[in-house]
Amino acid sequence: MTLSKKHYQQIAKIIRANTHTKSFNNSPLRTEISTWLVEDLNRYFEYLNPNFKPDNFRKACGEEYILEDKVSL
Repeated sequence: MTLSKKHYQQIAKIIRANTHTKSFNNSPLRTEISTWLVEDLNRYFEYLNPNFKPDNFRKACGEEYILEDKVSL
């Protein structure tokens, strides 16, 4: 099965909903956990689809950073 833009958007929506809650937002681990998860997914999605846009996915997940270095699988 190939993932479509709709799939990526839904995954980002789920991540955002589960990492941007009042109780979790105040946790120092929130940034680390969500960053690791989003970046691991970004690498996997780029592997599956060379046209995947990781910066758009980060923003959709609520992560407002852009990584300078890329890590390959």
